[in-house]
Amino acid sequence: MVGLLVAGCSVNGDPVGDESDLTARAVAASSFPSGPATRVPTPAVKDALADITGRPLRGDVSPAGCTPGAMRTESATVLVGASPQAGGVGTLTSAVVGTDESLADLTATARRCPVVTLGAGGGATTRVSTEVAPAPPTVDGVETTALRRSLQTGGDAAPLVTTVTLLIAQRDDVRVYVEERHQGAAPLTEEAGAALDRLFTASVSAAFG
Repeated sequence: MVGLLVAGCSVNGDPVGDESDLTARAVAASSFPSGPATRVPTPAVKDALADITGRPLRGDVSPAGCTPGAMRTESATVLVGASPQAGGVGTLTSAVVGTDESLADLTATARRCPVVTLGAGGGATTRVSTEVAPAPPTVDGVETTALRRSLQTGGDAAPLVTTVTLLIAQRDDVRVYVEERHQGAAPLTEEAGAALDRLFTASVSAAFG
């Protein structure tokens, strides 16, 4: 996965405890458009989800009221594969995870907090700009939303910029994240966008039938 830009940061409150293994509801590695994906090892799942959700493991979120809800990291499954984004600098990620946060609350927080700063304690910070994008179609009681993020780390002089597009689905307390992430500020290409859509469809089908 490109970066793990926010994994070095933490917020008050522990992740939601494990209730059930969601492995059987994860998309197949062979469903990734650019070749089979790799499952993130269990010890690294918390870091991967911190990266995806924007809820860091160490440090602060400013404003504090913009901190995303906690995930049940112990039961989550995350797979990462290549993105067809031009230049070969991107990844596609699919995650299935339990949460007590509603999708409506997640979307409302994104609208209320278009710019946040993630602090890493040692002086490094990441500025995250978020836009709520048109949501994918909903089916069979599955709610959906979409976010576009620009992450800037390292100050204004020579920042590292990462562009993220997230498609998210949820039914009851199970949430699916499908993400395209690439270095630089270039927009998502048509090919990469189509690959993201296909992976999202496959991930929603695997999680919710």
